[in-house]
Amino acid sequence: MLALDQAIVGLLVADSDLAALLGRAPQVFLGTAPQGTALPFLLLQSQIGRSVRYIGGDRLEIPKYMLQCNANSSLIAGQVQDRIVSMFETSAGGLNALILSGSVVQVMTERGGRQRERFRDGSGNDVYSSRVMLGVYVHDSAS
Repeated sequence: MLALDQAIVGLLVADSDLAALLGRAPQVFLGTAPQGTALPFLLLQSQIGRSVRYIGGDRLEIPKYMLQCNANSSLIAGQVQDRIVSMFETSAGGLNALILSGSVVQVMTERGGRQRERFRDGSGNDVYSSRVMLGVYVHDSAS
């Protein structure tokens, strides 16, 4: 699903509202950020537990992702979380334009569980984190 990973990153980087909240174009990293990366930044992590279903001979794959914002303020982390949810509730068409095969039929967002937290980095600075879980329903017609 590398094409889908890249499509999600592409939508995040191109979003002007997200850039305005972050004060610059979003820094988005797959997996983990390099040590010393300046705040704020976003992490996109693929989650274990992909569902595959077959409906009428067609394959429906549901890869799951966690998007995490690390920022130096709780307000920014929360606003970024809200913007990401808003983006992906309306952007299945945007993902369709960016992936190489298949068709995204729905993007499910959820903010359940531990939405926001605060921790200290290696230098003792406060870091505020917010998370959004994504389930992306990808439909591939049988040949």
